[in-house]
Amino acid sequence: MMKQDIFEMEQSNTDRIHLHKERLFWIAYEKSAYLFSTHIKPYRAQKKYIKKLGLEMASLGFPDSALRAITAPIIEKTEKLIVLQSPERVVEKDFEIWKKGAPLYIKQPKFAPAPDRRTEFADKLVDRLRDFNVENKTPMECMMFVSELKTTLEYAI
Repeated sequence: MMKQDIFEMEQSNTDRIHLHKERLFWIAYEKSAYLFSTHIKPYRAQKKYIKKLGLEMASLGFPDSALRAITAPIIEKTEKLIVLQSPERVVEKDFEIWKKGAPLYIKQPKFAPAPDRRTEFADKLVDRLRDFNVENKTPMECMMFVSELKTTLEYAI
């Protein structure tokens, strides 16, 4: 089921908990997540920004193995969807407060980008040039310094 379909279904939801099978986890979205966490089991929800919809969706999830511990009456069960009867109805105001309190999940890159080695190297060269006092050096010392810089650059590139 697409996120847009799930969001539309949850907009009119008042007393059902829809659990969607996604890989090894059961996921509840929006009002289903609210009803689940407040009346079934206090799992912590989070929000994700859904770019395609232009909005944040709250959700919570748990592994398939945790499903056995849920005692709410099952209304419908398929391979990809379980619908539970909630013991309470959704109170819109409480749902909005609950959703605002859920932290926003921001996906982090799998690998942190490596620092730009050329920038670090260039900064070190600039520092060396800045610290070299030409006025107090002999022509031979200046020539040696330039030769060192040239050698350093050849190895770096």
